[in-house]
Amino acid sequence: MNAAVKPRSRSRRWPWLLIAAAGLLAFLVFDTQPTLPDPVSPTALQAQKARELATRMSAGFSARGNVNLYAGPEEIRSTALLVSSRGKVGRVDARIEEDQLVLRASRPFGPVWLNLKAIVPSNPDGFPAARIWLGRLPLGETLSGHAIQLALRLALRGEARVPALDDLVRRVAINRAGLTIQLAPRKAGLDRALAAMGGSGADPALTREVYCALIEADTAKPDTDFAAVVRRAFRHPMSGSQEAAHRARFVALAIYTVGQPATNLAGSASARIDACGRPHATPLLRGRNDLPMHWAASAALAATAGSDFGAAVGELKELADSRPDGSGFSFVDLAADRSGLLVAKRGIDTRTSTAVGQAMQHVTAAQLLPIAVMAGEEGLSEAEFLARYRSLGSDVVAHTTARIDSIVLAGLGL
Repeated sequence: MNAAVKPRSRSRRWPWLLIAAAGLLAFLVFDTQPTLPDPVSPTALQAQKARELATRMSAGFSARGNVNLYAGPEEIRSTALLVSSRGKVGRVDARIEEDQLVLRASRPFGPVWLNLKAIVPSNPDGFPAARIWLGRLPLGETLSGHAIQLALRLALRGEARVPALDDLVRRVAINRAGLTIQLAPRKAGLDRALAAMGGSGADPALTREVYCALIEADTAKPDTDFAAVVRRAFRHPMSGSQEAAHRARFVALAIYTVGQPATNLAGSASARIDACGRPHATPLLRGRNDLPMHWAASAALAATAGSDFGAAVGELKELADSRPDGSGFSFVDLAADRSGLLVAKRGIDTRTSTAVGQAMQHVTAAQLLPIAVMAGEEGLSEAEFLARYRSLGSDVVAHTTARIDSIVLAGLGL
C-alpha cells in the first residue's frame, strides 16, 4: 500500500511547486512601488524638441532606401517625457548614459508595478544586443531579442509581417552627442507595418501628379480659398486604389501649403516636385494663412504615419508655440489640426474613403473649420496653459479635444 500511495503523493506536489514558482516569478517581476516618479508636464522647449524628432522620424519611415536618423540627448529625454505625461503607456524615461541608450518604464498592474529597464549599446553592423530587465529579472541578450520581436508583433496587431531586426536596423551609434540609427524601412517591410498601424508612405508618382495638377490649376485660375484647393485635389482623377490616391492628395496639399519642409513626405519624388513650381499665393482658411498649414500638415502626417502620430505632432506644435518666441498655444490651431487629422484618418480607411472623397469634392471653408471652434482660446503662454489646463494629457484638454472633434465631424457630415 505504501508503494501505491507514494506516486499519488508526488503528483500532489506539482500544484504546490507551480504555485511556488509563480510566486517567485511574481516577486522577481513586480514591485510594490514604481522606480520612476510621477511624470511632470513637458515644457514648451521640450515639446519643440520632441516635435522635431517626431517629424524627422515620420519622413525617415517613408524613405525608400536606407535612412540615417539622429536624435540628440535632449530630444530623446523630451520625447520620453511627453509619452510619459500622456499617461497611455505608463511612466517612461529615456536617456544616454555612458554611450548607451537606457530606457526605463513603470506601469501599474492593479496594486503592483511592473518596472522595466533596457540598455541598448552601439552596433556598427545590425541590431544591437539589447538587455532587458523585468523588475529584478534579467532576460539576457537572447530573450531580450525575442521580447523586442514580441513587442513589435503586438504593436503591429498581427496585421503585418514582423521584420527581422537586422533587416530593419543596419547600424546604431551612441555617444554623448546623441544617437544615430540607420534604418532600411522598405527592405524590412516597415511600409506594410505602418499601413497596419494606420499609415504608409505616399506613392511618389501619385503625389507629384496631384501636386503638379494643383499648380497648373492655380496658374490658370489663382484661388486663395483653401477649400477650393482641397476641392481641386479631390476632383483630380487618379489611378490606383482610392486610399492610395487620397494619401497622395493629403501629402500634395501639405506640400502646396507648407512648402519645402513637407516635401520629405513625397519620398523619391521630392526633387521632381520642386520642378512643378510653387502656388502664386498662400491659401487662406477663415482669412488666415496659418490654418491651412495646420490642416494639411496634420492630414499628411496622419495619412503617412498614423492618426496617433499626427495628433501628437499637432499637440506638440501648439505647446511649442507657447514659448516666449512663439505665437502662443491656440485651440483654434488645434481645431485645424484635428480637422485635417480626422479627414485623413477616414480618407485612408477602406470603409469611409468613398464618403470622404465625395465630401471633399464639394467641401467649404465652413465645413473644414466650423465657426463653433473659432472661439477657442489663443495666444496662451506656457504658464497660462499649465495654470488652466495642467498638461496636454489632462482631462480638461481631452474634453476640449473631444468637443472639437464632434463639431468638425458634424460639419463635414462624416
